[in-house]
Amino acid sequence: MDDLTVRPYAPGDEHAILTSFNAVFREVCGPTYVDRTLDHWRWQYADNPAGIRAHVAMTKDGTCAAHYAALPVRAVTPRGATVFSQIVDSFVLQGFRQGLKRPGLFVGTAVPALEHWLSLGDAMFHGMPVEDARRISVRFMGYTTWRSIDYLVRDAREGSDAIPPDIAIATVAKASPDADVLAARFAREKTCTTLRDAAYLDWRYADHPARCYELVEARRRGALVGLMVLRPVHELLPGSCTIAELITEPGETDALDGLLACATQRARALGRKQLMGVFAPHAREMGGLHDRGFQSEPAALSFFRSIGCRLRPGELDFATIGRHWWYSLGDFDLV
Repeated sequence: MDDLTVRPYAPGDEHAILTSFNAVFREVCGPTYVDRTLDHWRWQYADNPAGIRAHVAMTKDGTCAAHYAALPVRAVTPRGATVFSQIVDSFVLQGFRQGLKRPGLFVGTAVPALEHWLSLGDAMFHGMPVEDARRISVRFMGYTTWRSIDYLVRDAREGSDAIPPDIAIATVAKASPDADVLAARFAREKTCTTLRDAAYLDWRYADHPARCYELVEARRRGALVGLMVLRPVHELLPGSCTIAELITEPGETDALDGLLACATQRARALGRKQLMGVFAPHAREMGGLHDRGFQSEPAALSFFRSIGCRLRPGELDFATIGRHWWYSLGDFDLV
């Protein structure tokens, strides 16, 4: 590491990052891999309304030898407003790897990154890492393997596709301004969650370069009473139409029914086998979806994932996030 400089991202680093990122993931993913583009990088990092979290290890000739990055989002907790950061896109370029038995360049890049982001005030780092990354993060970087996840699944042939008569369902290109009001009420109810306001929804979904998401609103007499984000074609579970976000208020059963009916219509129209989503086990959405025929399927039965977390000391603890953290599959880069 004596010949490397480990530091925060600086403007212009994206070109070296992308060159190394694509080289690593071509090797990992094989011939089906499609190179990440500069437009994708700009959307994911430069356009993120919560800022950039990225550290690099650079050689003297400008090669990005390692990268440790996160996607920050504005969040609320019982202690107030903060930032949660999802760890993504971490790699070490072939030729600079030392394995997992002793700290190497991965840890040498990640540790100063985490220390820097803690100094910025981030309250939680989280993700659903692959097994190698999970082990090294627990062993060297203070992470806890917190929870394995269940998928919520319903056969696309089941359930109603009829929209309740008092609910108007519409797919929108961008989140409406009154999404901010709904997001604020939703955050107060959940107490520990990403702030899913219009700026977040537009960045995370509407502005994604692949245009692979659909934003769906539910309204009653013009008032916004629910939001859903679909990824209609998604293969985390093969053949799925995936619910990335589902935002309703307590008692809004017609809005929930209308949004699920819309998802059912889309799944059937596209020939998808099932609807699926992921929500925190304590969330009322789990009960609502179970009542409507969804079944919990442990991730270990198919595509196993667990959530790993590192918390900011004195701001969050695992008892608090266990009781209050509301997450959906959209909080992770698996959808």
